[in-house]
Amino acid sequence: MASVCANSVFPLPVGPSSLLTYLITVKNIGNAAATGVVINDTIPDHTSFVSASSGVTPTGNTVVWNVGTVMSGTVNANGGLDVGSQTVP
Repeated sequence: MASVCANSVFPLPVGPSSLLTYLITVKNIGNAAATGVVINDTIPDHTSFVSASSGVTPTGNTVVWNVGTVMSGTVNANGGLDVGSQTVP
């Protein structure tokens, strides 16, 4: 059985008009391959999408990462994401 977990790692706080880069990590902790894996991640408040690694696309205030297949016991850490910080109203 496949069991997939994901988390986002953010750097320290940044100021207005700065670039914030974070990484989405996906790991299959099950004993079988996970197929058709798709990760949806909400873009942080007061930021806007700038760019992302291959396979990550913005959709409104979220990004969608079509990971595909994650083999048992492996980690996919290809979900790099850049967002621009904005001035907090």
